[in-house]
Amino acid sequence: MANADLTKMAYVDPVRKAEYSYESKLIVRRFSDVPNDVVEYITKASATYGSCSRALQVATAAIILSKKPIDLRYRGKNSRLTTVSYKLLPQTVDLITRYTPVFGTRGKVLEACSVVLQEIDKRIRSK
Repeated sequence: MANADLTKMAYVDPVRKAEYSYESKLIVRRFSDVPNDVVEYITKASATYGSCSRALQVATAAIILSKKPIDLRYRGKNSRLTTVSYKLLPQTVDLITRYTPVFGTRGKVLEACSVVLQEIDKRIRSK
């Protein structure tokens, strides 16, 4: 019994060392003036994609590939604005920064991401 406990401890120690030696390449970004509906939908989409970071990565890539303009006129009218932070890959941060002049603010870029994620979700569910 005591030997079994020692083997478990010996097995766990390398895992802990590997976990602590991991260096993250993610960048923490804070986005202000984001409608609550957008934050809730990105969080909901994270169940499909594994994390909010991955959902936003897919959405920014889909914005690049979209052939029609994204309509934000009817979105977030009745929703309260909030501030949210995400850990994102540098490429995703760069794409959001590039699209900021197109949509006006970084919060609007996240709003466009939620619209794109909803369109992708509709396509997946219709199949």
